[in-house]
Amino acid sequence: IHPQREASAQSVSLNLAKLSAELAARIASIPVEPGQRIAKGTVIAQLDCADIRIAAQRAQAALESSQARLKLEQLQLQRSNELAAKNFISPAALDAKKTDVAVVAAEVKLNAAARAATQRDVGKCTLRSPYPAIVEARLAQVGEFASPGTPIVQLWDTSRMQLSAQVQQTDAEWLSKAHPVFISQ
Repeated sequence: IHPQREASAQSVSLNLAKLSAELAARIASIPVEPGQRIAKGTVIAQLDCADIRIAAQRAQAALESSQARLKLEQLQLQRSNELAAKNFISPAALDAKKTDVAVVAAEVKLNAAARAATQRDVGKCTLRSPYPAIVEARLAQVGEFASPGTPIVQLWDTSRMQLSAQVQQTDAEWLSKAHPVFISQ
């Protein structure tokens, strides 16, 4: 193929990302090394999240407790409806019981949201690669305390690469008009 030209070139990722901690915790492990190729979903760091797991257990217990109280309040409302039908309790007492059920039902929703938030935090304890990548650098070390935003690993996205070459101005004009063939060693 003529004319033939040579130029140094390198592969460059279109997505070079520093993956960071999303919560405050000590770094328990970083099982990847610079230069290592990793698949999407590979664990790149594990944070020590014992306190967050305890908070998740508390949130689960609070949800179960409020669900049990809601069941009791609903049974009591059912009995109150039966008694109100026989005029054994006043309409005001029945309204109060309905309000109690509504308050505990709202508490169940609140506790369910708290449980979901803590479970999400537990998921943030494990950092995974969002794409197939090459580990460029470890930016933190095991044992360090990571706060939200602390970069831990820098990755090159291998699914979005481009060739970058430095060519002379005259060759650049020729390349824009031709259909070049690139040969790599």
